[in-house]
Amino acid sequence: MWEIAHLLKDHGIPIRMLRSASPGKVLYEDSYQIVVEEWKRL
Repeated sequence: MWEIAHLLKDHGIPIRMLRSASPGKVLYEDSYQIVVEEWKRL
C-alpha cells in the first residue's frame, strides 16, 4: 500500500489516510481496501 501511495504522491495525486477506532459498519473488504458506512449515517 505504501508503495502505491508514494507513487501517486510523486505524480501529484493527493492521498490521505483515515484512521478510526470505530469506523462504522463494514460493507466490503479485501486484501487492499475496506469500505464502511459511518455509524452516524446508519
